[in-house]
Amino acid sequence: GFDVAAKKTGEVITVQKLKLNITSIKNDISKKYESIGRMHADTVKNNNDYTDAINSIIEEIDEKYQEIKSLEKEIGEVTNKSICGSCGAKNPSNSGFCSKCGSPLN
Repeated sequence: GFDVAAKKTGEVITVQKLKLNITSIKNDISKKYESIGRMHADTVKNNNDYTDAINSIIEEIDEKYQEIKSLEKEIGEVTNKSICGSCGAKNPSNSGFCSKCGSPLN
């Protein structure tokens, strides 16, 4: 019984750390979108061109979303659940499609 409880506690801690990482990445994404907004406002106000900088930030945002998907997959492996890439719903690991939105599960 003790081994099962210790294993479950370890899983919970691992999942919480992964969720904390996801939250941190989401905050970083929000800051990047904020930065794009400031650049756009400056473009409108002062006619400056930030196209290259904005495109670079967009690429960084896309990479951050890939990191989130990877972390969500890790959570699914730890909890023996499949996380839907479209809506984020948890599904049994043997499911082929999301029970919430119907998207195929990878």
